[in-house]
Amino acid sequence: MEKTLCLLGQNETVNQILREIAREFSGSLILKSEISDSEVKNLLDSERPAVLIDGRQSCEVSDPGKWRTPIPHLFAIGISNTSIPFGKPWNLFILIRHESLMSVFTPEGGEIPILTVSELARLIIRRQGVTWSKSLSSEALTIQTDAFKQASDLLAFTKAAYVFPDRNGNCSWFDPQTQTLLVTPRQVEKSACEPKDLIPAKYDPEKHILRYAGTQKPSIDTPVQATLYRALPDIRGFLHIHPAGGIFLPDAITDFPYPCGAQEEALTILACLRAHHITSPFMIELIHHGFLIGLEHEGATRLNMEWQCALSAYSKHLEEIGRPDLGKTLFLQPIMTGARIIGVFASEKSEGWSSCFLLNSERGRGYGRRILKALEKTHTTIRAHTRCEVADFYLKNSWKICARDSETLTLQPPQLDMSARQKEA
Repeated sequence: MEKTLCLLGQNETVNQILREIAREFSGSLILKSEISDSEVKNLLDSERPAVLIDGRQSCEVSDPGKWRTPIPHLFAIGISNTSIPFGKPWNLFILIRHESLMSVFTPEGGEIPILTVSELARLIIRRQGVTWSKSLSSEALTIQTDAFKQASDLLAFTKAAYVFPDRNGNCSWFDPQTQTLLVTPRQVEKSACEPKDLIPAKYDPEKHILRYAGTQKPSIDTPVQATLYRALPDIRGFLHIHPAGGIFLPDAITDFPYPCGAQEEALTILACLRAHHITSPFMIELIHHGFLIGLEHEGATRLNMEWQCALSAYSKHLEEIGRPDLGKTLFLQPIMTGARIIGVFASEKSEGWSSCFLLNSERGRGYGRRILKALEKTHTTIRAHTRCEVADFYLKNSWKICARDSETLTLQPPQLDMSARQKEA
């Protein structure tokens, strides 16, 4: 199929990207160095896929809190076709420069480091050639009582564990008898969702059509999860999160960040599960796109029970170290491996420190170093009580003491300590 690339404005980096895309594209290609707003509209309304590169001005980000890294905007890149599920033609990527480095920020909230323009061109091309589904409002869809209960339990867990910090993420539950999903709605604060807000939906994989009850569209990931349910009969529920806190130790990680909602995302998830011989239940990291937790029948009820047991054990731990008062001020989220809860991640927001608590049954099973790696990745400052043996574990792994009092040690990961010392020098 003929492909059209449009360069908007003049920018040498944009020119390089166009040349690399032209080199990588197979088939006929049209390059345009200038295009009017009306031509952009006509192009987007046409049947031809298009890549639009806007270098005319800096980009605005409507939700700067979506990404942890501050963004000095340079220009935006968009990939558009007739079934694109986003409102603006060039909001698929935001490209920035940090001196000689580039990063791509995707709408899914991922930050992808880019070393060369050629690498960026291949990323753009691979993301634009994906399969989208069409969403249509339909008549009422039937859902079994048990499926509704499990979906409600899963939603209750997301609230109790604070895994939905904003509009990102979703959860769903599958009813195999009616082949219908219950899904969280699109573009709403997920923490505010109630069971009555869940949307029944059914997917036709042959026609790539998603039918949903009512007027509110379900999550853009619904076709992806519907495809996964068909391929994974032991899985009944999905929880997709972009956590701001907590610790999540996945069973595996996917190898490419396809756009959320594209069928290729489902295929790369299935390939990842097969490659690592993963069955049910599971957690995989979607590279540059959060985590996906697959749950078995009654899995939502199990998660709630595990979380309540973890909270109870942590409360008892605070009493043992003589600080039960901390339970009123700490923000508590789960530590998970696979689809199991193995501990509590506690944060003191006002003072900027966190603490990790592993259940007794999970200690000595090799999770410690993986947890350290997760903490180092997010540059987390840890506070450990002197009566806890865990302080020695941090110190043996090169964490540095940055403050202490009679009861606690405040520690920073090694690379954060090194950065601070370099800044002081």
